[in-house]
Amino acid sequence: MIEQMRQTAFRTSSFVVDHMLGRLAKWLRSLGYDACYQQRYGFNELQTMLQDGRHLLTRSQRRKKEFPLAIYLKSDRVGEQLLQLQEQGLFWPPAVPFSRCIRCNCALVKSDPFQVIGLIPEYVAQTNPFTIKHCPSCGRHYWPGTHRLNMERQLKAWGIKYLPALKESAAPATDVSLTE
Repeated sequence: MIEQMRQTAFRTSSFVVDHMLGRLAKWLRSLGYDACYQQRYGFNELQTMLQDGRHLLTRSQRRKKEFPLAIYLKSDRVGEQLLQLQEQGLFWPPAVPFSRCIRCNCALVKSDPFQVIGLIPEYVAQTNPFTIKHCPSCGRHYWPGTHRLNMERQLKAWGIKYLPALKESAAPATDVSLTE
């Protein structure tokens, strides 16, 4: 029992995000958090996810009344929503940024540098061979580049605090997928 409490206490937050918060789901995934998102959830499906320890995020007053433990997000702006979650302590312990697929929410895995040849730009394969990750579900590839740097800058501008120190020298590649 004590071990289960320890594991729960130090497990990063996971979320279920309702249909009004699709952009937030992508940003939560970018931050490394498990964020389930789909257009419609049934009552029982949401109940099960909450029992599994997920935090329900919503902009719906009706949904908040149905699920009193749901977190009602006051703002319709992603940056302010992230700040609200941070202020409520839901980003502790911190997740590993850029470790989940922003499209399908799966944890990313390291790619074999020799198996990505022809799937990603040659320059990226040559300059960043050991930083390339892929989603085992959708096959999308990710690597540190200018797109990621821009996302880190945006998060910093919003006041999201736990990210690693940003380096101003942008890597020449971007986080994009050429293997969808």
